[in-house]
Amino acid sequence: MPKLAVINYSTKYNRSLFKCLKRSKIDFDLIDHDDAQLMQYVSAPNITHIVLSGGPDHVYEPNAPLINPAIFKLNKPILGICYGMQVMAITNGGHVSHLPKRENHMYKTFLQPNPLFKGLPNTINTPMIHLDYITKLPPGFVSCATTSTLDNAAMCHQTKPFYAVQFHPEGTEPSNIFGDQIIQNFLDTK
Repeated sequence: MPKLAVINYSTKYNRSLFKCLKRSKIDFDLIDHDDAQLMQYVSAPNITHIVLSGGPDHVYEPNAPLINPAIFKLNKPILGICYGMQVMAITNGGHVSHLPKRENHMYKTFLQPNPLFKGLPNTINTPMIHLDYITKLPPGFVSCATTSTLDNAAMCHQTKPFYAVQFHPEGTEPSNIFGDQIIQNFLDTK
């Protein structure tokens, strides 16, 4: 039976993400980012998709929780959310910087056509809760969403099924009405 693996970086949105995944009717497991069996687990044939969750850490700090780069060689669809986007960027050769002030509110987000945003309007409201952002995209990635303050509010790989968003599609804010569809679009990727 197909299953999704959520790599846990201790986001406060885990409960919301689980509800969103249950609505999508996919079986999933939560695996801690430092689990010794992580690569063996996500390599299993029944794991069809991987989510790198958000979290409170900063990828450029010593001992920051990252990910084994081999996960990106599995050629399985991967979605990075907030901190997970930063992990994806830095692991693949991008650069992450620190904002002078934390962003913590809804932003008008301008979407570029790609599989993750299929069927969505060109502009949506998204919840942003972060202090770090992608200043240089990794090789092979392009920006697929922007806000008034971020050139890289989302990124997509040009040839591989890797997607990442700085915002929280699983957020429960009333104006975040497209989160379930973004998650479903990700689950529909191959």
